[in-house]
Amino acid sequence: MTNLCPACLSENPIGANTCSVCGFTLQTITQKDVHHLANQTILSNTQHNRRYQIEDTLGEGGFGITYKGIDLLQSITVAIKEYWPEKAARQQDGIIWPSSISPENKNKQIKTFIEEGQNIYLCSHPNIVKVYDWFLANNTAYIVMEFIQGKTLYDLVKEKGRLNNIQAKKYLLEIASSLSLIHQKNMLHRDIKPDNIIIDHQDRAILIDFGSAREFMANKTNIMTQLLTPGYAPLEQYSKQGRTGPPLDIYSLCATFYYALTATEPAAATERINTDTLIPPKQLFSSIDPLIEQVFLTGLKVKAEERFATADDLIQALEGKWISPTLKKARKLVKEGQLSKAAELYKTCLNQPDAVIELAILQSHLKDPDVEKTAQKAIQANPKDSRGYGVLGSFYCSQKEWTKAINNLEKAEYLLPNQSWILTNLAWALAKINQWDAAEKTIQRVTQITPNQPFILGLQAWISVKQNQFKETIRYARRALFNAPADVKLKEWVYPNLLIALAKVTQNTATKDLERAIEQFNNECPESSLAKAIQGWKLAKSGDWNQALIYFNQANSSQSTGWIILNQATTEEYLGNLPAAIQLYQSYLKDCSYNYQVLYRLGLLNGQLRQWNTAKRYLEECLKLKLDYAEAHHNLGWILLHIKTVDGQIQYVRPLLEFYKKAIYLYQQEQKIQLVEQIKEAFKSIKVKI
Repeated sequence: MTNLCPACLSENPIGANTCSVCGFTLQTITQKDVHHLANQTILSNTQHNRRYQIEDTLGEGGFGITYKGIDLLQSITVAIKEYWPEKAARQQDGIIWPSSISPENKNKQIKTFIEEGQNIYLCSHPNIVKVYDWFLANNTAYIVMEFIQGKTLYDLVKEKGRLNNIQAKKYLLEIASSLSLIHQKNMLHRDIKPDNIIIDHQDRAILIDFGSAREFMANKTNIMTQLLTPGYAPLEQYSKQGRTGPPLDIYSLCATFYYALTATEPAAATERINTDTLIPPKQLFSSIDPLIEQVFLTGLKVKAEERFATADDLIQALEGKWISPTLKKARKLVKEGQLSKAAELYKTCLNQPDAVIELAILQSHLKDPDVEKTAQKAIQANPKDSRGYGVLGSFYCSQKEWTKAINNLEKAEYLLPNQSWILTNLAWALAKINQWDAAEKTIQRVTQITPNQPFILGLQAWISVKQNQFKETIRYARRALFNAPADVKLKEWVYPNLLIALAKVTQNTATKDLERAIEQFNNECPESSLAKAIQGWKLAKSGDWNQALIYFNQANSSQSTGWIILNQATTEEYLGNLPAAIQLYQSYLKDCSYNYQVLYRLGLLNGQLRQWNTAKRYLEECLKLKLDYAEAHHNLGWILLHIKTVDGQIQYVRPLLEFYKKAIYLYQQEQKIQLVEQIKEAFKSIKVKI
């Protein structure tokens, strides 16, 4: 052991008062503890030719002794940490390891200690203590670090009392920023506490002591050594096998600043399992910022998955961009396509305006009937967010409440113009109430934002077919189908418009184009009931009624629509299956529309089956809906002709004559003279004047 002169770096014997080379007054070496290195001891990293002189002992804890020293090459003050194994002994500068520690275990401990220095070195950050060097010497290992002048957070609170909101937020953001870098390096600190944060003379919070740092794999279970400080360690750290990840450090960070802001040690995680004994900060001090309290209570959740997932999430929350872990998890589920699970999570965090509107958007996709209430809540929470009105407008579109839809979509468009999805729904709603010009202008705005949008092209095809512009229909429909080759739902909507237009066009090629389009519709939408029904319609048109009925049955089994039911009923009629046709027409009246033509068919078919009173009832209902329907008057007269009393007399003679007279009058108006003459001839044959 020698006494190094700090002026000329010459070695002098122990006990010398002045340097033998330059005459500089030397400090006398004192021994603070029998196993501490003496002041002015020289440590050498022979590999890099660097030397350090011990100036003082700063402290001892765990498996290390920390000294204040001088980097003799750089002439700067440093902190030097020496690895000190349990039950070791000092022999001069060297360390004697206890016999209970095998050589293999000794090497492992030294390797782990050196890794601490390497870990810190990898994390260059203004709020993380800097590491300059690490090396082996004296049968142990050393880490040379930045010497920080200041006080630990623990000592600062003990001396001056709890921090105010501004101080706490500043220091918390600084340490959270350092944690963000540590976690990006796939490391955890695992021992954040007030003793391991120093507030330096520049008022910076510096994170120190990476002795417990470990690499981690996110969401994986690893075997962890149980190095922890009660009150600052999360529950998972008490288990040798626990899921490691950033939420572990986030718990410790929030616990540390809970103490800094309240001067109160937080309850240990093990005491909070059944009943949470953690006292909310504002119950201790009402002046604590509610936002900071919310951050602490989130970061100190017992369950790791309920805490902030990353340090960056915590930073965003502190800066007012609050995204709760639950909301973040819900968004992740949406990206993964787990929409129903995401919706349930959203419902648990509706105190956040973003969560309300995002739930409304999600419910809109899920066709959830609660979307209306949720969208109204979103509008109430943030009336200036156009999305609330947009979702509500889209919902009313789905309910065919077109006026309500337009009112809300126009509000959304006013708040945030030129949003394609809002304009698209607005164009749809306008078209549905036959405001063709307004719909076309809105469509033009959409096409400027997103040209060749398949739905808009399909909407233009639908508008064109409604206005009997069949060539335009064909052009738009084909473009829509070309731009959405995999969108089966869109095809199921666009193809019928194309088929109607092709059927109306009288060009020589139209018939072949129509047949080709029907075939394509069936090939591209094999599960579509409408495609099957159209194929049935094509076969019926060619007189192949039996084959047509097969397609209509298939279509009706998967989806009953009015058009399919009517065509199936007509086919049953042609095949002579009158009871089946009657059942289908009755189904149409019940589920689709109370239609006078269907009532007429039911009257006619029941008449053919000699169900005279039933036929009379249907035809009377038909005439209530359409009083000038000549065929209904004609056939009702014929039905009454067959309804007789018990003695065989015609029961309704006068009404019968009135219905025939009305039929004659209406046929004359329609220039159906042959039918008029047939009725008159029939009555003349029985010598009745009409």
